[in-house]
Amino acid sequence: MKRTVRLALMFLLMLPALADGRPQRDREEIVVWAMGYEGTVIRRMARKFEEKNPDIRVNTQAIPWSAAHEKLLTAVVGRVPPDVSQMGTTWIAEFQSMGAFEPVNEYLQQSDISREDFFQSTFDIGEINGQNYGIPWYIDTRVLFYRTDLLKEVGYDSPPATWEELMDAALKLSDKGPGFGINLPVADWTTFLQFLWQNDGDIFSEDHQEIMVTGEPFAETLRYYKSFFEKGAAPLEDPGYNLLWAFREGHYPMLISGPWMIDQIRDQIPEIEGKWSVAMLPGKKSRTSFVGGSHL
Repeated sequence: MKRTVRLALMFLLMLPALADGRPQRDREEIVVWAMGYEGTVIRRMARKFEEKNPDIRVNTQAIPWSAAHEKLLTAVVGRVPPDVSQMGTTWIAEFQSMGAFEPVNEYLQQSDISREDFFQSTFDIGEINGQNYGIPWYIDTRVLFYRTDLLKEVGYDSPPATWEELMDAALKLSDKGPGFGINLPVADWTTFLQFLWQNDGDIFSEDHQEIMVTGEPFAETLRYYKSFFEKGAAPLEDPGYNLLWAFREGHYPMLISGPWMIDQIRDQIPEIEGKWSVAMLPGKKSRTSFVGGSHL
């Protein structure tokens, strides 16, 4: 009986920790997860924070992007999430719907951070139903990378600015060159959405009550995007090219990517310096692009 009572008391003492779903730890420690390159340098930022806040210890963990989504999902379901985490912009709505985030509105009111400090679209990414669930950390926008020398050979002294010009240039480049006119993914929804937005289309209506994929803007965009593969201007199956090698060799004289590609081109294929540039994405009714990146 005494042993039973002792076990019951031990269990009652453990209940607060079990209810919280995470091990009890010093309240002055916060756990922060970061991914990719940011994960390798997050400790530098944490060290500066600790210098200004000596009563707080920041426990940082670097996670590769390839494992980040699954690890975050497991942590949320297991109720042992980090206090702060880097989140890809396309994950925010998903994890918010699971109840994983605490609104940061009250923290924003007490801080020096202002919405006016950011490009509006970047802040909107973290806002759902009037509540803010994240602060923009870094934002990158997709642009057109193109070989100026190869485009000039097919009659383009400046980059294509419209859908018609993009298709025309891609076809001429694929006919003349050793590979394709442009690198477009077959199954990447973010790339397709850029074209859809350029055509004033969307997945849902503004009030999110109607699915718009059967409308003409969607159908027209899908026909246009599909025609790159049907006409041989873009690869229907992955040829296994290294992207930088293919850009250098002219197998992909045009591609859509973000600002990280600039340093990669300069560092890894410097021999084409002066033979490439970047431009806004070609458009139809607008030249809309995709805003990616991460929030905290």
